[in-house]
Amino acid sequence: MIKKLQPLDRKLPLLMSALVLATVGIFAWAGYWQFGDHLYANAGQRLTTGAELVSNLVAQTPPRWRAQLDSIADDPSVVSFLKTGEGEAAAVAALDRSNPARSRGRWRARLLDARGATVLDRPWQPAPGWPAWADSVVARGNAAPREMTISPILDVNGIPVYELLLPVHELRRSSRAPIGYIADTRALVESQSTIRGLVGDSVTMLLGQRDAGVWTDLERIMPAPPRASADGQPREFERSAYGPGIGAGRTIPGTPWEMWMQQPKRLVLAPVHDFVWRTVPIGALVAIVGALLVWIVSHRVTHRIVTLTDQVEHIVPEESTGARGDDGSRDELDRLSNAFDRMTVRVEEHQELEGKLRQAQKLEAVGRLAGGIAHDFNNILTVIRNYAEFVREELSWDSPVAADVGEILCATDRAAALTGQLLAFSRKQVVSPKMLDVNEVISGTENMLRRVVPSNIELVTTLDEDLGLVLVDQGQLEQVLLNLTINAADAMPDGGTLTIRTQRTRLDETFSLKDTPVKPGRYASLIVTDTGAGMDRDTMVRIFDPFFTTKEVGKGTGLGLATVHGIVTQSGGHIRAYSELGHGATFKIYLPEVSGEVSESYDISLLRDDSPVRETILLAEDDAQTREVTRRILAKRGYTVLEAKDGNDALRLAEVYPDAIQVVVSDMMMPGLRVAELAGRLREIRPNTAFLLMSGYGGLDMMSRGGEENGSLAFLEKPFTSETLLAAVRKAIEGNGPAHTAG
Repeated sequence: MIKKLQPLDRKLPLLMSALVLATVGIFAWAGYWQFGDHLYANAGQRLTTGAELVSNLVAQTPPRWRAQLDSIADDPSVVSFLKTGEGEAAAVAALDRSNPARSRGRWRARLLDARGATVLDRPWQPAPGWPAWADSVVARGNAAPREMTISPILDVNGIPVYELLLPVHELRRSSRAPIGYIADTRALVESQSTIRGLVGDSVTMLLGQRDAGVWTDLERIMPAPPRASADGQPREFERSAYGPGIGAGRTIPGTPWEMWMQQPKRLVLAPVHDFVWRTVPIGALVAIVGALLVWIVSHRVTHRIVTLTDQVEHIVPEESTGARGDDGSRDELDRLSNAFDRMTVRVEEHQELEGKLRQAQKLEAVGRLAGGIAHDFNNILTVIRNYAEFVREELSWDSPVAADVGEILCATDRAAALTGQLLAFSRKQVVSPKMLDVNEVISGTENMLRRVVPSNIELVTTLDEDLGLVLVDQGQLEQVLLNLTINAADAMPDGGTLTIRTQRTRLDETFSLKDTPVKPGRYASLIVTDTGAGMDRDTMVRIFDPFFTTKEVGKGTGLGLATVHGIVTQSGGHIRAYSELGHGATFKIYLPEVSGEVSESYDISLLRDDSPVRETILLAEDDAQTREVTRRILAKRGYTVLEAKDGNDALRLAEVYPDAIQVVVSDMMMPGLRVAELAGRLREIRPNTAFLLMSGYGGLDMMSRGGEENGSLAFLEKPFTSETLLAAVRKAIEGNGPAHTAG
């Protein structure tokens, strides 16, 4: 639809129509508000007058009520009955004489003693219930000693009533306390037709008392009206129990009541609505005629422009570039201009896309390579390292072979570190993120970093005390610091200054990284700056590429900065690099802040326990050599080990083994059952058995799915040492093991 409105011969008629309609709309809007204010003023005046008239009409009734009650209070039989309690029939007759026509508005009359107790009750009409207002007023001592008291509107099962209370004295002009009271209960029915005729059907009329909370339309109980700003002053309102409108209130003289009249907004503004609906069609007709005339003229002008544009677009199709054409704002002139611009843009985009494709293919290939070899390679390293440890344990300290075994162990550590770098770069490394204070990590590794850099390089740390917490694997963060420090030290062979700084930063929509969306919010920034030789533009483009290095052959693998980039990205952060030749380099890492407390870490040495063990372990490992070396470590510690070559074999052993199995130690990648399915089925038959996963591959997704289906699963990363294996098994058995134990 938007694309169809782009040509000038369609835009111009629409603009013409919009202008006319806008003029008509402004005129109608101005008239609406001007006439609406006038109508509201007139309605407010009418409601104020009506409320005053009805209030005066109702105010004429209290003297008549007083006369009726005075006739009862002055009757000797009533006075005698209240004084002595004798002559009940004569007192009833006196009450009946005050209501000779048995008015349907009078429900009953009662005689109360001085404490408010009913001593005589004379009902004239059947009622769904009786109020007790008069009784409570007398009992509380709130009744007027000489005057008639009128109650607020009372709710008796949905029927509005009121009560009159008049004291009775032994002598009419006596100043002594009353000997009793007359309580007269009445319904609001006497003046309904007269009042309704005055206000009309379009006005909502309510009678009530503001602080009492009960209101009526003289027939039933109704919701309270809006609170009036002042007595007799009209008020406009948008919300009320009766909808938007205008109303006015007036207190009724001689009573505690208030009269409120309200008229709906739609009735008040009905004339101006009619005016608007008559004006709009006329304006629409003028807009249509004007649009037709403009279309005839613009169509002739734009025809030749369209022809030229089509010829250019035939040479450079819009679909062949990344230009955004369907934005709803382009006409023939825009299309012609953009067609020429696309001829230059297409070449640049083609080159950029080729570079991105090559980079993506390179990264994917390295990632597949890392994931493919990591599992088997780490299994081999596990076997080599632990068999070397077996040999070292059997050698004396002065054996000439001990040094050779030590070199073997060092070589396995270097190989494991290289594998870890590949996995970190490809973002397939299993991590154990926890709440960390970056400042504490820097302080804890500062001594190690000072040993890494030569003495002619000054190491300076500046830490922001307001830095927030981040959710990162501590080992990976330390690896980032180490890699950046080594890289900076290599860039300053003649000495210089290496600065490590932290800073709390807020990133907004204006911050951008090429091809990487950045979520706005607070970040903890880690900034590493050196005063080395710097890098040129071509080097800067490739610094995060795997295996790219400017160092001499044999002095670097080209994975240092690629690993840093992979770790930061895997942790949900971002990294930027700034450098110029001769002006050093700066790396800025942004890690998103999280709320919480710093996670507690544990020392692997504290997990060692040399006490005898009697637990049984089910070991599931498809690699025979890894299974054998793992079995020897566990058996040497004293565990009973059941060996399984895959998931199905492990499940069979768990079903037939008669005794308890304390923990299942299983590789994450085996033929047969998936690890998550194996864990679930083992939990069904042995719910009290712990589960420890081993893997040399980044199976983090598999581990998280297993955790969701089967609860928290402990993890041991390959290659591992006997110490870390035994510690992980012990923590798993105790039921408080960490989610991830590094080998």
